[in-house]
Amino acid sequence: MTEAGMLSIMRREQTYQVCYASSKPYDMDRPPYLCPDEGSIIPLLHHYEIDPWALQQAIAVLRKGGEEPPERLAQLITMAEATCFTIAALRNPVPVALEATVNGQPFSPATTGSA
Repeated sequence: MTEAGMLSIMRREQTYQVCYASSKPYDMDRPPYLCPDEGSIIPLLHHYEIDPWALQQAIAVLRKGGEEPPERLAQLITMAEATCFTIAALRNPVPVALEATVNGQPFSPATTGSA
């Protein structure tokens, strides 16, 4: 089964971190997966049924590394940080209160018996 989303592979010193984010707004994000080396990334990408051409491209980029100048990378990181909803929510938490109603009547899950 294929699905649309964004896959990121980041080199972290001697390991790689693989993250997947679904394009569907209500899907839960998957936790990052740590790969000890490049060889362990290939079976993981095969498991997620990554298209063979895309798999070859991903491996080529991993081996080649980035060529962007530091100024461009700084600009990209600044833009990503400024538009990330998760970072904004963590920096500016909003109080949340649950008010549930059932059949028009207030409902408190805490006062009902457990099933």
